[in-house]
Amino acid sequence: MTATAARLHLHRPLGGLAPPAGEFGPIGPPELLAPVMLAAYRGTPDDEGESLQDAVDVLADAMRGGLGPWLPDASFVALEDGQPVGAAFTVLSDDGPCVAFLFTAPDAVGRGVATRLVGRVCQSLTVDGYDSVGLWVSAANERAARLYRHLGFVDVP
Repeated sequence: MTATAARLHLHRPLGGLAPPAGEFGPIGPPELLAPVMLAAYRGTPDDEGESLQDAVDVLADAMRGGLGPWLPDASFVALEDGQPVGAAFTVLSDDGPCVAFLFTAPDAVGRGVATRLVGRVCQSLTVDGYDSVGLWVSAANERAARLYRHLGFVDVP
């Protein structure tokens, strides 16, 4: 979750994504979302052996502005049958809006959760007057980088 390995900086304009389908909710207390985050990162290149409390602390820090001002109106939980299956946490960085965390529960991978979340974030940021969004991804996380590029993100030179 806090990987310090080489990272890619990616960016995309907000237009061009279909309006997202599905159910979304606001980001709730870190204690409710941390188990999903921890499970999502477990076994990936971003897994550093964090505990559940570490995940709670990372999310709480992000909500307090530790990664830049948190944009709660552009941060969402994806829900299926009322249960969280993923989330997108968006902050304001020096370069503009940035998706700080995007994760999907392991049992929901492959069902378009991340795609819907990115679409919802882009939709919200457009309404708020922004024209682009960025993110950072571990260079070793090839699966995530491939998804982001498929969604229109390009490398920032």
